[in-house]
Amino acid sequence: MRTRPAIDGGAQSSSMNELHLPTPLGDALDAFAEAVSPFGLLDDALLGGGTILAARWQHRVSTDLDFFAPHEGFYDAVVEHEDELRAALRHVAFGVVVGIHHVQCVMRKGDVEVGIHDARYGATIDDERSDDVVGARVVGTQTTTTILRRKMIGRLMGRHEITARDIYDLCVSEREDRAALLAATRSVPAGLLRQVADELTFHEVGLVGGKPLIQPRHPEIASNLARCGRDVMLGMAQHVESLRSKQQHRTTHLSR
Repeated sequence: MRTRPAIDGGAQSSSMNELHLPTPLGDALDAFAEAVSPFGLLDDALLGGGTILAARWQHRVSTDLDFFAPHEGFYDAVVEHEDELRAALRHVAFGVVVGIHHVQCVMRKGDVEVGIHDARYGATIDDERSDDVVGARVVGTQTTTTILRRKMIGRLMGRHEITARDIYDLCVSEREDRAALLAATRSVPAGLLRQVADELTFHEVGLVGGKPLIQPRHPEIASNLARCGRDVMLGMAQHVESLRSKQQHRTTHLSR
């Protein structure tokens, strides 16, 4: 098990890579972490989502911060300190929402959206942790595979949201880290990947929904999101089907 870096700015391992968030994300992170530090919400939380992909790949500008915290600690903190947590956040944010499974707000520093989510679903925190850390407070990050898997399962397939940011990130991952993209599909049924590809066909003549992309570094992808996304989904479906076929072949061969 890896030694977890301290949220209060403890020494970090020399093997870790430090990611730098641009202003106002960095300022918002500091203000948010300071506000919630008495409640331990970020002690074992990991920063993930498109913001971390943007920090690694520099492929677009992100305007939000998404943390994923272990279920038990998150639930206990919210239940025991709900009123105090809400009051602390109102000093540095507005539009504060405190729920059993998530905390969301918009920071006064740059209107950055921040959310902490109960990570009870999916991989364990140890399996999700990357060697990257962010900021002076040393916040751990999710692996690229975990972020891409959550985008495919939690967003595209779970909530049935097809957003420009998610499709763009998945398309860019084909270039930046194809190994992570392939690994992310291992737990995704090929049929669901094909379903997303089919849904993207209906967006061919229109715009993919969600917030607009900010300063995309790959305009050829950004201007053809539906088509690029459909091609990626179909390619991943074929990959999953190929793996399944090979596994069935090995199983059949061994049973003979």
